[in-house]
Amino acid sequence: MLQRSVLTAILAMSGMSVLADCPTAADLRQGVYVVYDDDSYTFYQAAKGGVIVERTVFDDPDEGPYGLTLRAGLFEMNYFEITESDDRIESRTTYGMDLNEVLPVEPNQSWKTQITYRYSDDTENRETYTFSSADAGQLTIGDCTYVSIPVRHLHFEKLSETRMLSQDYLPDLGIAIYSGYVDWETEAEIYVPLSISTDKP
Repeated sequence: MLQRSVLTAILAMSGMSVLADCPTAADLRQGVYVVYDDDSYTFYQAAKGGVIVERTVFDDPDEGPYGLTLRAGLFEMNYFEITESDDRIESRTTYGMDLNEVLPVEPNQSWKTQITYRYSDDTENRETYTFSSADAGQLTIGDCTYVSIPVRHLHFEKLSETRMLSQDYLPDLGIAIYSGYVDWETEAEIYVPLSISTDKP
């Protein structure tokens, strides 16, 4: 089992280090901002029980802000719309297995289960969900370098509904940085993180 201390050693042996002013896991209590090259930023904040709450905001006023509550910073628990008055939950996600069996996330994992989305209008949808992770490496965001585990979330309901989200999971922070998205009908999108900070953009 590759523990976090070993992952951190990978970074140290490479001759690269995290700068003193780069966010750490302790900063997640107040929140960390990551700015992306698609004119958006995501605010990551730690909640109780190993949960990360994300809020994504776009420069384009036609793109409404939205949020996710994530187990271990990776696995969707609910999706919500951000309004001026409150956060409105639009869907809740349940998994056909106990996620404790596959946590913490480590390099070179692969597992599959069924997931169910239950929507605010009382409808639901079921999908086959496959999670996979690759070898640990490094991710540089602005002036900050972190140990990274590339991960993929593959969702399959039927061929025309297949989609995949790619992320770089940062175990020392416990959050996942968006790196790409593709589905059956559209061209692949690549996301590049430009900066990471405790300061709001």
